[in-house]
Amino acid sequence: MQYKKNFYQIKSNDEIFERIVKEKETIGYYNLPFADTTEIIEYAKTVKQKDIVVIGIGGSSLGTFAIHDFLMHKENSKKLHFLESTDPIDIKRRVYKFRVRETASMV
Repeated sequence: MQYKKNFYQIKSNDEIFERIVKEKETIGYYNLPFADTTEIIEYAKTVKQKDIVVIGIGGSSLGTFAIHDFLMHKENSKKLHFLESTDPIDIKRRVYKFRVRETASMV
């Protein structure tokens, strides 16, 4: 793909590629698909609760929600609930969907 105008006014696609290669030296998310997830998988096996609550607003829970949304077609016995508000009325309404004392919460 050839760009006609770049946001940062980089002069060529080669320069864009070079900058990405350099960025990969210091930024880890490029390698996430190849990361060792053994420790996470082992921890997940220990979670016995059927309901899991993710508490966060905006960016602090957005990544988890995106992965959950992407994997929704996978068979999973767990139910994720996202509380993305500090509004006590909203939280109270959502809490009725699961048993709080039998729920794992991830903050």
